[in-house]
Amino acid sequence: MITARRQGYLSGRQIVLNRFAARFMCLRLFNKIKSCFAFSKTALLLKTEEAMFEKFYPDFRFNSIDDISADFLKENNINFAVLDIDNTLVSYKTASADKRARNFLDMLLKNSIKFAFVSNNHKKRVELFAKDFNAPFVSSALKPFSVGVRRAMSKMGAKKEETLLVGDQIFTDICAGKRAGIKTVMVNPIEAKETPFFGFKRYFERKVLKNYKG
Repeated sequence: MITARRQGYLSGRQIVLNRFAARFMCLRLFNKIKSCFAFSKTALLLKTEEAMFEKFYPDFRFNSIDDISADFLKENNINFAVLDIDNTLVSYKTASADKRARNFLDMLLKNSIKFAFVSNNHKKRVELFAKDFNAPFVSSALKPFSVGVRRAMSKMGAKKEETLLVGDQIFTDICAGKRAGIKTVMVNPIEAKETPFFGFKRYFERKVLKNYKG
């Protein structure tokens, strides 16, 4: 027979055990909530980062100008092209269009696609490149601002919905095209330009393109 004293001892012990069990369950629940919150916070940060980077995404991406076909241009109703020069069509050290650049530009002409060159480089360099094709050009274009792209479009009489920009840099070419309201293609740079500034830009380009699914 259990005495009242014994009963009180068992009841007190049960209370302690119940409290311990309750605290243990609360702790487990807290850890689960904390884990979920941490996951949600990370997911939210990633989603916010991706949303922030989306405005820099090119509409299309190719390895080089060799991969931009006449069929692709027709499918996207492209009749005008705004073209970066350095590291997009030719290397920085190449003064005039080489065979690959000529093949690409001839393809555009063959398909009745007008083009203009838009470069942040100085006038002498851009004019020398453009004169072989009697094409309009804008030098010192101030990319990533859209003013140079818009000037080139005006010279061609281009419509936004029929114009494509081709360039190798997100924070100059692609930004300028997007600000001008036209489609954009990013190609890989022909060669690496080894300066601290370009290295800095390429680092952030890689971060932007990490989640790119174009």
